[in-house]
Amino acid sequence: MFPAALQLGYVSPAGRLCSKALPDYLQMNQVRLLFGVLVKPVSSLRTIAGRPSALVPYLIFLLLCVPASLVLVRKVDWTATYQRQITQDSPGPTSSDTPVSERSQLITARVERVHKYGVVVYVLQNAVIVLAAGFFFWLTFNALLGAGIRYSTVLSVVCYALAPLMLGLCYLAIALSFRPDASVDVQRILPSSLAYYFPLSAAPWLVELGNSLEFLWIWTLVLIAVGMREASPRKPSPLASFGAVFGLWVLWVVAKVGWAGLFGL
Repeated sequence: MFPAALQLGYVSPAGRLCSKALPDYLQMNQVRLLFGVLVKPVSSLRTIAGRPSALVPYLIFLLLCVPASLVLVRKVDWTATYQRQITQDSPGPTSSDTPVSERSQLITARVERVHKYGVVVYVLQNAVIVLAAGFFFWLTFNALLGAGIRYSTVLSVVCYALAPLMLGLCYLAIALSFRPDASVDVQRILPSSLAYYFPLSAAPWLVELGNSLEFLWIWTLVLIAVGMREASPRKPSPLASFGAVFGLWVLWVVAKVGWAGLFGL
């Protein structure tokens, strides 16, 4: 039998001390917070900023990358993708300079590497991108806005703000499973991207621009801007917070589009 005091809801000082000693990830439902970020972003991100913990959302994101990458490896037409790259790669040998047999062997070798290592590369690539994004947002807000945020807090905000992209990974894994093998264009995967509606003859730089104008990714950036403002001790204005996040994104888009325009990749 429990003591009467416990039945009445009394908690001893020792019990309160043990509760405070519990780590944050045991005191809060982080999976629920992921859903909260989608439906109640401001209050959820305020809670996350006050008790940062990036491990759970980071691992969930990487786990969702596994089935998505398995589907991409099977469903994307990698032969056509590399054929197009070789044709558009202006600094390298043109299609007329390279024998057909040599080009065919090169494409086959690349496709085999994708089938062997594509899943591992995709997961590791996304793992590094998330950590790097957290670093650049941390650097931008502290250097330009004097926000005084710790990197662990920024990383926590970024990981939870990936909730829309997690939905996209789920949709990708399910929707593409019904497509025939080697039938998907790697540059036109999700209908939430503007590039999805471009013709196949569209210029590489235009496709890169269209892929950057993607609904789920822009939604994620909005959440990051909201979360960074909530996490900042000095509370920058909404305009400054959104300007810092989307300014960094614009620089990245300009770099990608410029690279595609110069080298056709």
